Amino acid sequence: MQYQASVLLTRGTPVIALPEKYSEVIREALYMTMPDGTMDIMLMKTPSTLRRLERIVGKLYEMARHEAFHVGRERVRVTVLLDGRDIDTARNQAWEVVFAGVHEMELTNDLRKLVPPENPYISGLPVMLIKMSDEFLDVVESTGSSGAQTPVPEDEAEEDISKYGHNVVALGGTFDHLHDGHKILLTIAGYLSWEKVVVGITGPELLKNKRYAEAMQSYEKRKEIVEGFLNYVFPLLQVHCEMINDVYGPTAYMAEIEALVLSRETRSGGPTINKLRQEKGFSELKIYEIDLVGCKEGNEANNWCDKLSSTELRRQELEQLRNEQQPLAPSEI
Repeated sequence: MQYQASVLLTRGTPVIALPEKYSEVIREALYMTMPDGTMDIMLMKTPSTLRRLERIVGKLYEMARHEAFHVGRERVRVTVLLDGRDIDTARNQAWEVVFAGVHEMELTNDLRKLVPPENPYISGLPVMLIKMSDEFLDVVESTGSSGAQTPVPEDEAEEDISKYGHNVVALGGTFDHLHDGHKILLTIAGYLSWEKVVVGITGPELLKNKRYAEAMQSYEKRKEIVEGFLNYVFPLLQVHCEMINDVYGPTAYMAEIEALVLSRETRSGGPTINKLRQEKGFSELKIYEIDLVGCKEGNEANNWCDKLSSTELRRQELEQLRNEQQPLAPSEI
């Protein structure tokens, strides 16, 4: 049986400990989701550090993208949700089934505990357990129901995530053909924000030299998609989107902004923005830098050559359009 809308529950630790094996769980959940459906992946236990949170969210999107290709589910809209947040508020979830790996079945009870008794909808959803390798048993037992974390690698050692948080967090970008890299940036910004996320979406002045510009989505379309994503993942947050035509955007005149989320590709903008804010008498922004998705060999010198990018998605769209419009050869008629 296949479902139009599903949710897969995960603790998160198995995703990092045994990624190749956990991919099989995601693959099975995708296969049981309709080709044009939606699948949410709910991270039920918050990692202890921001870097680990970024890593797990990124890995979940990467796995889902890879497995969707192999089971013909590229059109399934996958969204990673955090910590069972806002399960019964303004989010317009339409789940028909709850998936969980067989060794994480207790997460289905955790989900039900988040739902007020006056709303039986989620509590009454059918549960489907997905086979997991027995290799996960040691991983699951080491974390336990308390959500204790496995040792943190040196590159992830930083302050506890509970120490982070700001009233207003900003970020900016093109957000064309919203992809996993955009989703991770938006997710981290939303998680760090207590009240409002301010999103600068690039306008004409910053798009002059973009490749395959003829396939770029309109500003209105990009704004609609960004707002829809943030409102779904963080339904209690205020979302403010506006067009930007320079590197500063709202950070140049919204004194209440406290933090800025950047990718490694745009890290140079942080000091520039803080210099202007200092000149205006505004508080300096706390800068959070997020890794680029799919970027293993890329760097500043080669313009992050292997990153997941909107440019490549536009190129693929134009190529597909040309192929569809190409006349058939006589032998094919």
